Amino acid sequence: MVSHIFAFNMWCLSFDCASKSFAFSLIKIDDGLLGSISADVNLALSCLSQCQNCLADIKRDLPILALADALIFEKDARMRQIDDLVNSATAALKRARANSGALVSWFGGGAVDLFPGIHDKKIRTVDRIRGIRQYISDVVCGTIRRAEKWGCPAIGASPHDKLNVLVEYQMGPNAPSRIVSDVIITMFADENVLIVGAGLKNKVFFLDDEHSRHCYFLEKYASSYLANKAHSKYCLDYMVKLFGLIGVDESAPKKLKKDLADSFMQVIGWYRYGDRTTQHF
Repeated sequence: MVSHIFAFNMWCLSFDCASKSFAFSLIKIDDGLLGSISADVNLALSCLSQCQNCLADIKRDLPILALADALIFEKDARMRQIDDLVNSATAALKRARANSGALVSWFGGGAVDLFPGIHDKKIRTVDRIRGIRQYISDVVCGTIRRAEKWGCPAIGASPHDKLNVLVEYQMGPNAPSRIVSDVIITMFADENVLIVGAGLKNKVFFLDDEHSRHCYFLEKYASSYLANKAHSKYCLDYMVKLFGLIGVDESAPKKLKKDLADSFMQVIGWYRYGDRTTQHF
């Protein structure tokens, strides 16, 4: 169930506050590894640059090196230097790759239709609140308790070690979703609750995949709602493969996978583009 995420551990519990379906993700980000990865990548680039310089020197001096047998030793020394630089670059890239696989960890989540077969407008407010509260108490809090052995902060355990609880900002006209978000905020009021802008996850893209940009999904789908959902799922599928996240695909039925993706990518969007110090949208 556990897949690795970042040496400074940032634990995030994120919710997708749809009015009928409900999704959450518990993720850990190891913030400290980013510095190590960056240093190793820069070391590898430096070694490769030095290799290029050495090869250029050998090519330039090759006519001279070929004139005397004594100069063969000079050429051999330069080749050994290149070998050493290549080995150093390879080792640095291996470390960076290994650490990259531990940047993001998945510790559980889920997506559920709390009122199957009932139209959203027919769900009573009190029933909606009860359903959300029960699911959080049984499923979400259960997931947190299981993750405690991996270092996840226990709910209400310490004022200095709190869980980051991410709740998407709900616009005024969407009353049912605001009820859902209010229940979440109330139940986790003692944790570090953050109200996250809905557009942050839309900014996420991957440098080696141009089609992961949100604009491509806006061109493809008839509404921004469908585009946003498809973009989140695409990015989640990418990250599952990139980080080898185990258990994500089994955590939600197919028709609710995009809601799960929203809860997951909300963390990534907030971590990359959001203000980690503010609690208000």
